[in-house]
Amino acid sequence: MAGKEPVFAHGAPVGYVTSADYGFTIGTAIAYAWLPPAPAVASQRLEIEYVGERLAPPSSPRSRCTTRG
Repeated sequence: MAGKEPVFAHGAPVGYVTSADYGFTIGTAIAYAWLPPAPAVASQRLEIEYVGERLAPPSSPRSRCTTRG
């Protein structure tokens, strides 16, 4: 992903990917997306459209890694 990929909820566009990369600390890819600050969006199953295919990654409103030693 390069960024600007659309994010969908219930088939409607609700935001877009701002950046993506591999998270070495958590061992998986990470995509950050801009979404509206509506509580309903956080509880919905989201999809990211990438190269014409809709992907349904796990989402989390909180960080998946910690800075605790």
